[in-house]
Amino acid sequence: MQMLEGHPWSTRDVGASAEGEESGNRLKIVHSTTNCRTERILGQGAVGDIVGQDGPNVNAAFHCIDDIDVGSMEFDSIEEAEAFYMMYARATDFGVRKGCKRKDKKGDVRVRSWLCNKEGERHEKHLNRGDRIREPKAVTRVNCQAHLKVRLHESKQKYVVVQFVSGHCHRFCSPESVSFMRSHRKVGKSDLQQAVLMQQAGIRTSHIMRLLVVQAGGYRNLGFHETDMYNALNRQRQVAVGDGDSDSALAFLLGKQRGDPNLFFKYSVDGHGRLNRLLWADSVCRDDYRCFGNVLVFDSTYNTNQYKFPLVVLCGVNNHYSTCIFACAFIVHEGDEGYDWVIITFLEAMNGRKPIAVVTDGDKSMRKCIKKFMPTAKHRLCSFHLEMNAATNVRDKEFLQAFKTYMFMNSTTINFETRWAGVVRRFRLENNEWVKKMYRKRELWAMAFLRGNFFGGVRSTQRCEKMHQVLKLHLTPKLKFFDCLQTYDLAVGRLRHEERRQRAVTEHTTLLGATQLQALEKHAAEVFTRSTFVVVRKEMKKQWLFCRINGTDDGINAVHFMKHPYNYSYYTVVYNRSTRHMKCSCLKMETHGLPCCHMFRAILFEELKRIPPNCIMKRWTRQAKERVINDEGAETSSSHLTEMSRYSMLLSAANDVCRNACKKSDGFRNALALFQNESVGTEKCKARGKEARLWSCATNE
Repeated sequence: MQMLEGHPWSTRDVGASAEGEESGNRLKIVHSTTNCRTERILGQGAVGDIVGQDGPNVNAAFHCIDDIDVGSMEFDSIEEAEAFYMMYARATDFGVRKGCKRKDKKGDVRVRSWLCNKEGERHEKHLNRGDRIREPKAVTRVNCQAHLKVRLHESKQKYVVVQFVSGHCHRFCSPESVSFMRSHRKVGKSDLQQAVLMQQAGIRTSHIMRLLVVQAGGYRNLGFHETDMYNALNRQRQVAVGDGDSDSALAFLLGKQRGDPNLFFKYSVDGHGRLNRLLWADSVCRDDYRCFGNVLVFDSTYNTNQYKFPLVVLCGVNNHYSTCIFACAFIVHEGDEGYDWVIITFLEAMNGRKPIAVVTDGDKSMRKCIKKFMPTAKHRLCSFHLEMNAATNVRDKEFLQAFKTYMFMNSTTINFETRWAGVVRRFRLENNEWVKKMYRKRELWAMAFLRGNFFGGVRSTQRCEKMHQVLKLHLTPKLKFFDCLQTYDLAVGRLRHEERRQRAVTEHTTLLGATQLQALEKHAAEVFTRSTFVVVRKEMKKQWLFCRINGTDDGINAVHFMKHPYNYSYYTVVYNRSTRHMKCSCLKMETHGLPCCHMFRAILFEELKRIPPNCIMKRWTRQAKERVINDEGAETSSSHLTEMSRYSMLLSAANDVCRNACKKSDGFRNALALFQNESVGTEKCKARGKEARLWSCATNE
């Protein structure tokens, strides 16, 4: 092409000097080498895959053709023609804008044109404005006439070139600057797919960009800029929520329900038809509640979505002493009406089964709701929030320490009343309103009033707070409902992965003996999960701190009186030999569901080799989720068939190939050719599948 070898200001109009015309402006130029040259440039149908690439091979191919060759080209599709002109513009150092497009009644494109990005000019009235406030934008148009125009040929069913003007009236870009042209900055499908995966994992877009730059070997080889990645991810998000954020979120849950029939979700709308409440729980959540739902932790968190809806988390503790999620909900307001709807819907999801204990942060609406719909559940206030309130309202470190002591003190109610009165007098807090209010609520936070009621070791809403921390690693105030649901799945998956890890540790490893009660320790290790066993073994070790001062024995019932040698505390352990039932006056078994050190001291005197059956609560054992574990494969099998999962697996496999192939030039060329051929083949298969579906629909009609 002479223009490329000559002066950069060349303006020769090849389209105007062509030898004759037919069908309007159809160029009637045929060149014997056109087809082979075109194939060399366009490849075998893979034009779109090399758009935006740079390098000497692509530039050299365009230097081999002239204006006559371009004028006689034919294209199978509009996309192929556009890809050619984009590559031509990149090789000859100018940018492209889309021009006119005409369609027929069927919606098929008949005529399409592409222009130089400097086509047109700014109107004079915008150049000489006297009332200008802001700095004017730079002038980018100089009325350049270079363009390419194609038209559909009826008989050939191909797009043929009808106009091609190669001359420009402006200086071309330098090779270093052409990559900054908007038309030559494009985020590839594979890069975008990888970015979407990393974004779902909580990686920031700027960090994603750095990784892609390293993979490409520098910014020059990447083909797009950070702004383009932000825009591409934003467009991807807009496509995902194309029918509206609420509709997309509900469609997402409905799609999950097809793979998980036991998934439950329910929502409500306001008077304007806008989503204002949503609760969901999948099959694993519902199974966890069936196994561990006797204790419910109820809390809410903020700044997790664009609409500032509080996220209500309902969770508990499993047999590994880890957090398990029962359900989550979005509500527009946290008032009585909002929490009433959450509890009613939650109980509906759990088939009406109510917990026996609930832990909250003390919110009045929560307390009222629990009392209304779970009247038999024992309510406990979060110890962490109480400590924070004590530090704020009293501001005395010594009182704070005493308050924590009496909050967790396992004593009688009479002993608590006496000691509390002494503390109030000592710190002169008789007139402190917060202290008075806490005393009136003592049955909700003092262990002296709560012991004997099962709480599974849960004393605060820190279970929810931990979940909040996991969620907020990914959830941000900019996310919509649809994004929140996807990110929620990732956060919950992290918790469930940790549970599976703990299960594997329990099943495949064994701790060495650490006490002299070898038979009991072995039995406990076989029965309880690893995390629970560690707690039980601590009680075994503490049993040496107590001595048996007296006892009675009638042959069936044995009563052991225990005493601590230093704090002068006394405990009574009763053991029935016929029923093998053991009970301690400290009520640890009833409160935490685990045997206490006093029981182990009595077991030693009774010369038992195994823990009594009533001291083993199933929720802490290895068999707590026995049926659920067997059903897990069926529950999650469909999730591995998603496109994202397939992409992740292929990406991992491709990384190994690329790592080895890049070490040698031959390996690099072979691997590159393999990927390009596979990409072309995949696109053809995709096109054939689409045609087959259209043909099937046509024949059915």
